[in-house]
Amino acid sequence: METPLWMRDDRGGDGLEPDLMLPEQFFTALRRSSAQNGERRLMAAVLQEGIETFQKYAGARDPEGRELFEDARAWIVARHDQDLFSFTTVCAVLELDADCLRGGLLGWLGGRNTAVRPAVAERATCEASAVADRGHADRTSAQSASA
Repeated sequence: METPLWMRDDRGGDGLEPDLMLPEQFFTALRRSSAQNGERRLMAAVLQEGIETFQKYAGARDPEGRELFEDARAWIVARHDQDLFSFTTVCAVLELDADCLRGGLLGWLGGRNTAVRPAVAERATCEASAVADRGHADRTSAQSASA
């Protein structure tokens, strides 16, 4: 007599067995993901602090405030600094257009005592640039995929 299907111990590898992962593998992958998120949060905090310092001390008259402003301004305008926490690198990791943000901050600095209109124009230019960049990236990806 043949054994009924429900009683069989079939281990034929039909794909019904669960994938096994050792705890070390799971926690290593989890730590790697958390570290990347932590790095991005740290870079976002560095960017926020730099921008806030730049804006807060832009009109400072005391030596300490002027020094803080000049340090923040120098960090923002440095274009070829490849340090891990340079303005350009932080923006790249956070997927921000460094030139656009830099231009907006410098435009804000130049127009602090004037009408808001230049800042709005700068923002619109950056948004149009970002849309154009995304469109170019989409077209490039589509061309790569079809090749």
